[in-house]
Amino acid sequence: MSAHPPVFATIADLTTPQTLTALLGISDGPWQLRRAPMSGGLSGATLERLTLSDGDRYAGAILKRIDPRANWLMRASGDTALRELRLTQSPLWEALPNAVWDPVLGVATEDGVGALLLPDLSPVVYPASLCYDPADDDLVARILDRIASLHATLWEHPALRAQEWLTSPAAAYFALAPDRLSQATYPPTEEDTYGDQATRMWPFLWKFIDGADADPLWHTLARPEALLAASAGAPATLAHGDTWVANMGGLTPSAIPTSDPAAERLVLLDWALATAGPATFDSLWLAQTWRALDPYVVLAQHRAALLRHGVTTVADDATWALLADLGWVRTFFMGAEWMVRDVRGATTDEEDAKARARLNSWSHHTVEILAERGW
Repeated sequence: MSAHPPVFATIADLTTPQTLTALLGISDGPWQLRRAPMSGGLSGATLERLTLSDGDRYAGAILKRIDPRANWLMRASGDTALRELRLTQSPLWEALPNAVWDPVLGVATEDGVGALLLPDLSPVVYPASLCYDPADDDLVARILDRIASLHATLWEHPALRAQEWLTSPAAAYFALAPDRLSQATYPPTEEDTYGDQATRMWPFLWKFIDGADADPLWHTLARPEALLAASAGAPATLAHGDTWVANMGGLTPSAIPTSDPAAERLVLLDWALATAGPATFDSLWLAQTWRALDPYVVLAQHRAALLRHGVTTVADDATWALLADLGWVRTFFMGAEWMVRDVRGATTDEEDAKARARLNSWSHHTVEILAERGW
């Protein structure tokens, strides 16, 4: 069981040297606070590095500000309630298993803006470049095991569906689809956000996939009721919603031996798309974003891990097939723009052919599922 991070009345109260030393667990002293803006966030959140120094020692933290008025992902996912902050004060937070760690130390709200204070975990967070590297099979297996622990612990949790601040089913499937992206990125600003770039990718999708796939995909985008009804009837858990490598860390790569128990906890950052939905949202998002992974193998590993953690529901083939299909369709609609980026970013004929084949593999199977399920 995780204790709720303390709530401070203002962001200034959250970031005093006295508060930082207390939350970071370091001794009092003549600490000087330095603040520096950080780049690299994709969602529209504002990041700031806070460094304490007394001349000899240093300690660091990260301040993350989330503002529904400025954050395109919050707008695309319908987040007006400061979802990441609400999670830390909810019954779901208390139920998070020790196998995963959302490292929020304290929170504050001020004038509709939320702030989360985190330790500076830069050394243990996986680099985004890992998603283009060959798979570390042992690391992938351990990631899936920790994610399965999360899913098993929150499987059909009695508090799950009462959390109205969680990402809605429609947003969970379509936050990165054209309609929501267009609304979230209008009016345009001087900053070219990831949301702006994703919006520009969608017209290219129809040029890169087989023409026969376009109509079924458009139909579901326009009329998703059958898909959403099927999802509502499927077993639900707390899905993180954005389990790509740059939102994770902590598990020591298999090549580095360690006896530190903390190295066996999976750091899970950025819960902006947290939702009550199929567990496969998370395993397939990992498989789609880490290019070297085979999604069918990842699904099998995830199912086995859920069974190890006591989720007997997934032993039923029909139930697992439904969860796998829902996860696949969601992953395609949320990840299509990224796969289009891979095609457009190819620098050799070989890269181009591989990226197009991968995109069409996901597209074909999505259309097969939509036809078979009547979605």
